[in-house]
Amino acid sequence: MDRVRPATAFAQLDRAHRRHDERLDGLLGAGERLASGVGGMTDVEEAIDAIGFLTRSAPRHFGDEDELVFPALATAAPAAVADLAALTAEHPALIASFAALAEQIAAWHERVPDQATAATFAAAVRDAAARYRAHAGREDALFASHAGVLTAKDGELLAALDARRGGGGGRGGGGGRGGGGGGGSRLG
Repeated sequence: MDRVRPATAFAQLDRAHRRHDERLDGLLGAGERLASGVGGMTDVEEAIDAIGFLTRSAPRHFGDEDELVFPALATAAPAAVADLAALTAEHPALIASFAALAEQIAAWHERVPDQATAATFAAAVRDAAARYRAHAGREDALFASHAGVLTAKDGELLAALDARRGGGGGRGGGGGRGGGGGGGSRLG
């Protein structure tokens, strides 16, 4: 896992997007193998691990955006407020899609699901992954179009992002500890 501290708040969010994307790849692969009938317990374990990560990480990540980075960007670039509000509005549905996948996996009781159940799961994973990736792509494009606009606040934002993880001193955070998020936005 990449433990080098990003130099900007946008880079920190991009790193989270990449981690989520990697876990989605694992979840997609496991779902497809199970649905095709060639999957096994390794795929069940991959699904459990991936969704566990996503259900913990995505709400924290969205909280980072909604509570820290998006408000700072809205202040620095008021023309971005509508786009930021639209992105924030998508967060609850994305969190719900990961929670629904976790419920499906839990219903397997740590056993290989039958192919029909796995096919339903694989379709839900494809949908959730497509929606998350489209969302992250819109965020990345918005961040790229505003590169440098938060330079004066990056140190403060990175410290606040680190503090949300229980970190102290800029050494890459506290191992994933920290509060939830994804609640309301402070866009103004």
